[in-house]
Amino acid sequence: IAMKKKLIKIFAAIFAAGLVFCVLFGQTIRDRDTVKVSFGFAQSGSVSREMTLSGAFVWANTKDILFDDAYSYPLRVTGIMVAPGDRLDSSVAVLSGDLLRPLAEKREELESLLRYYAYKLALLRLEERTQASGRDALALQRAYYAAEYARVKEKMDGMEEIQLQLESMHAPAPAYFVQSYLDVGEIYDGTGPAFQISYDERPQIRFEFPAGIALSPGDAMQFSMDSDAAYFCTVASIERQSDAAVALAMPDPALWNEYRPADALAATPRVHYVYQSERYDTIVPNAAIYTLDGQAYVRLAVREPSYWSYDYVVRTMPVTVIERGDSHTAIAEKLFTSDPVILAPDTMLMDGQRILEK
Repeated sequence: IAMKKKLIKIFAAIFAAGLVFCVLFGQTIRDRDTVKVSFGFAQSGSVSREMTLSGAFVWANTKDILFDDAYSYPLRVTGIMVAPGDRLDSSVAVLSGDLLRPLAEKREELESLLRYYAYKLALLRLEERTQASGRDALALQRAYYAAEYARVKEKMDGMEEIQLQLESMHAPAPAYFVQSYLDVGEIYDGTGPAFQISYDERPQIRFEFPAGIALSPGDAMQFSMDSDAAYFCTVASIERQSDAAVALAMPDPALWNEYRPADALAATPRVHYVYQSERYDTIVPNAAIYTLDGQAYVRLAVREPSYWSYDYVVRTMPVTVIERGDSHTAIAEKLFTSDPVILAPDTMLMDGQRILEK
């Protein structure tokens, strides 16, 4: 009997020790193999997106410059004397060239024409003096040859000026150089423009942005250049297309205290845009959304009673995404702000699975 009592006490002590161990360490052992995830919470508010849009400086209004005398006096381009954005005036040559046909050869051709017209005029005057009839027809012929003579004479008198204009081509008025349509070594015959200029005071910033962005003329935006310094620009015009839009923005005059137009045209302006949506009833962190077969879901961490306390278990809920921002997504379904959402879109979790918060 004494031995039985002793054994009972030993077994009771072992059972009590086991029970204490289970109470103290059972939860720890159980938690060791439980998936740990981060929690977030739903709230009401707006979603926002911040974008950096690459742009370029352009001239909004341009004019092509053509030298039609080159049709009669073709030339080979020997030099492009300016760079895009350079200021032009009457003293600045844009292009230089050499006439393909020597001027003396053209002058001989014109002098031959002058001699021919002078001879025809002399014959017509003689006929007018010797013939009694047909003088009206003779007068008309004489008027024609006299006009041709005057035209050729004027061309001869202006040949040297034409040569100077073609061998050193200038802009017709103070302007900024935009681009040359010709390369060095190319032959120019006057059938198209030689170069392009702009009478604008300064270039503007051209940039593309998604069609869904709410942007209007008059909106102020920030942009930066090669350095980290920030400048402002004002949207001047917008041209909308099906899937994108193109805007022209006027830079703040302070930019030109640090940059010449020629320097700005060589740089890449970065336009910074911050979008703020309307206010939504429910927005959740982006990491709370995961997609399967085209359907978006949110996984909730629902508190349920367990043996010792409460556990969090997974409950999956399909949702309708309204708009997605940089950090939060607006959904059509309403969630309580007290219900944690699981921030683990790439973790495989089963509905009803026990989880722990990191």
